[in-house]
Amino acid sequence: MLRALALLGCLLLVEPAFAQSGGGARISGQVTHAETGEPIGGVHVFISGSTAGTISGPDGLFELNAIPLGANRIVVSSVGYRRQGHDVVVRRPIGFSMDFALEPEVVPLEEITVTGELDPRWPEQLEAFQREFLGFTARAAESRIANPEILDFAEVNGVLRARAEGPLVVENRALGYRILYFLQAFESRGRETRQEGEALFSELDPKTPEQLEEWAQARREAYLGSSRHLFRQLFREQTKEAGFFLYSSDEPRPPREAAPYRQNQAAPIQRPQFAMRPADLVSEGPSPRERLVSFPKYVEVVYTKEDESATYRRWQGLPEPLRPDYQRSWVRLTRESVLVDTDGSILDAYGVVFYGHMAYERLADLVPREYAPAVTDS
Repeated sequence: MLRALALLGCLLLVEPAFAQSGGGARISGQVTHAETGEPIGGVHVFISGSTAGTISGPDGLFELNAIPLGANRIVVSSVGYRRQGHDVVVRRPIGFSMDFALEPEVVPLEEITVTGELDPRWPEQLEAFQREFLGFTARAAESRIANPEILDFAEVNGVLRARAEGPLVVENRALGYRILYFLQAFESRGRETRQEGEALFSELDPKTPEQLEEWAQARREAYLGSSRHLFRQLFREQTKEAGFFLYSSDEPRPPREAAPYRQNQAAPIQRPQFAMRPADLVSEGPSPRERLVSFPKYVEVVYTKEDESATYRRWQGLPEPLRPDYQRSWVRLTRESVLVDTDGSILDAYGVVFYGHMAYERLADLVPREYAPAVTDS
């Protein structure tokens, strides 16, 4: 059985307040207490999955700059208050005015446990959480959670659940990012993991110019072959040029079974078996920067510009192949259609489940949504 990973409002309409010069849009406003109307300082206001973020001042005022065009999720979060997520579509680089009223978060008494010592299972649970959360790649080995003490775990009938008292701080030395991750839900059962949360990226300072070059190359390698790369090329109808080949499938194929791409190579004069056209999977969305993706059962994705790594095959419990094989993934939709931004961001929570190689790469292999290779996506 292949491992799987499921990834994650209402549409908020806002009126432009002023013209914005420079790249991206800008949102300014105030964060207040929903019951008292008092301003709240120290609140994180950011665009999920991006580098655009800020913190409200003592008067509750904030200004969020460099907001990417397209569909964005604005996250408003502070310890002790219910986190808010607002989906907005930014079509022009202009300014908006938005205020947020946060409600206090009350933790039920049954969820509060007071003990005088650490649960002896906690270190083992932390190790399991880090594997599923950060990933299994070489980049995950160079990443660490700087504040694991804020994590609590519960394990019942083989299902591991995690919650965090505040944002997790992740330092990724492989890609040169510091990530604030606002964990909302985490559940790992056997070979399937479901997690929901919001990430805010910032760049680490390189120690040398050589390290900066290494990070640039590593970020490019992390992006190529990723789900974001796939969706961007799908919407451009350039999947084949980018190295992606798509096939319909009733279910994920056993790891040892030959991929359709290899089968078709053996019989090149025949029409490719189970091949799918990008135009058959995509339709127009509610805005010019959104698309609806729809297909039955599974799509098998073969990425031909990079081979499976030895660590991936060990993760799948596979022996070393006689010859290198291309990266293979399977994609399943949990509903009839899923909304995806043209920059490759999946907008429907739990709308897409990945199997195979795209389930293997986790937080340590992600780059911000604004990222694009310096030369070409292909």
